[in-house]
Amino acid sequence: MLLFVSKDMSFSPERKAVLFEMLFDPEKAKEDFIYLLEWFYENAFSVIEPKLERMLPKVATDLKKEIEASGIKFLKTLIKNIDYTSYEVLERTVICPSYFSEFLVSNAAIPFVKEDMYTVGFRFREVITIPKNQLETSADTFNALAHEKKLAIIRHLSMGQSSGHELSKSVRSF
Repeated sequence: MLLFVSKDMSFSPERKAVLFEMLFDPEKAKEDFIYLLEWFYENAFSVIEPKLERMLPKVATDLKKEIEASGIKFLKTLIKNIDYTSYEVLERTVICPSYFSEFLVSNAAIPFVKEDMYTVGFRFREVITIPKNQLETSADTFNALAHEKKLAIIRHLSMGQSSGHELSKSVRSF
């Protein structure tokens, strides 16, 4: 457990310290943990459980679609800041959405089953964008410039500062 917590868990030092405290008295840690789970279920989780039952399957489907559409790009974005494996052969990667992480990604490598597990916040996709390749970016730029009014705005602004009224008047003539 000590090696697993210190080497393979992507937690802050403060969180790791709490886990180390649990090693000191495992029986008390077990009792505290069961109490915490029961309290959390009764006071927090039971209130949001119906919402989660409706929401998380859609988030899981969206993650799956994102992985299928973007492939390795999405996975690299997902794990870019995580040392995601400490063993040579990875047999399985598990990605699960989490309502409680919201925008975060956390990871735990599980060496004895050769598995990486990622917990992805249900709103994580809102804060990342998969970078487009240069050709796609150029195509988007030219597509944006292909509109007559947009070109008129660029032409007008290239002559110097302008008020919104002057810009509007200039663009109306096109």
